Amino acid sequence: MPAREFTDVTSWEAIQQKATDLAMPVNSLDNYVDVMEAGVVRWKQEGAVGLKTASEPTVGDPDRAEAMHLFEGLRNGSQGALPRDYLREEMLKICARQDLVMAVHAGMWGDFRNLDSQHIIPSIMRNPDTHFDLYHMGMPAVRQTGVIGKNFPNVWLNLCWTHIISQQMTRSALDEYLDMVPVNKLFAFGGDYHRPVEKAYGHLVMAREDIAWVLARRIEAGVMTEDQAVTVARKWFWDNPIECYKLEV
Repeated sequence: MPAREFTDVTSWEAIQQKATDLAMPVNSLDNYVDVMEAGVVRWKQEGAVGLKTASEPTVGDPDRAEAMHLFEGLRNGSQGALPRDYLREEMLKICARQDLVMAVHAGMWGDFRNLDSQHIIPSIMRNPDTHFDLYHMGMPAVRQTGVIGKNFPNVWLNLCWTHIISQQMTRSALDEYLDMVPVNKLFAFGGDYHRPVEKAYGHLVMAREDIAWVLARRIEAGVMTEDQAVTVARKWFWDNPIECYKLEV
């Protein structure tokens, strides 16, 4: 579910509406954080296994005093800055408490400089109990994203969308990831589509081609057996996402 539904509020009226929808009062910043958590709990009860945000630059460590000041500005009807960074950080804490994954869009889209995977590092470090699913290999910053997956135990790397952006970039990056990133930290496929179904299937065919290509090179080089390659492929396509998202299958 989109975290921005709660973190990117733009008016006092929007805040009051979200509180009303959950039959809760909201008169302070702490009240609104409670509203956010209640909304996430409702999503979880309805079957959600995670939330989604984007790897965007922040102005620094979240400042509670500044966030309270900005929140009061919303209450008073001013059109100033929003306490977005603080609320996003609180949402990461909520994910940890509710045992949900935070998926993070990184890389490709519009001005991709504003979506660099490295922007999320401070939040990863401040929230070691939150599980992060880092999307799209951070393309084109695939090497930096690989280091993030290696260095932080609460981060998984997701190849969703990568196979149709560039099969060659996906293959070369994944070949390097085999040397660097633990094999239990990767998801090999995610169509990042919801319709039409033909696109998801076509993307899966391309993903299987790319994974087979990378693993076959290791077998031919004599550094991996066929049985080991099958084990790795199963982890990437099946075991790892099930474990990270605690899915029932």
